[in-house]
Amino acid sequence: MIAYSSVSHMGFCLLGMSAFTQQGIDGAVLNLWTHGLISPMLFLIVGVIYDRTHHRNIEGFGGLAKQVPEYAACSAWRSSPRSASRGCAGSSASSPSSSVRSRPGRP
Repeated sequence: MIAYSSVSHMGFCLLGMSAFTQQGIDGAVLNLWTHGLISPMLFLIVGVIYDRTHHRNIEGFGGLAKQVPEYAACSAWRSSPRSASRGCAGSSASSPSSSVRSRPGRP
């Protein structure tokens, strides 16, 4: 999941940089910056879960939120900026990059 979202966000960076406008470059830089902040948090979450369970089988976790509710709440809070919901870091960084492609009058 982390790799797929990284590829998606790098696509928005490429889209913004290829527009050759200030808004597109600003959006690409903001997207790169938020990617650099969010991705290590997600890798930390995955690493802690793997360190505690020593396997990667999702069915084997058996209700992780019931066993460690504080960690589940923290990981949900830390992984929410990666979603493209309005107001989250992933959305606010992708908006300038994607808006340059829809401007009228541009080829």
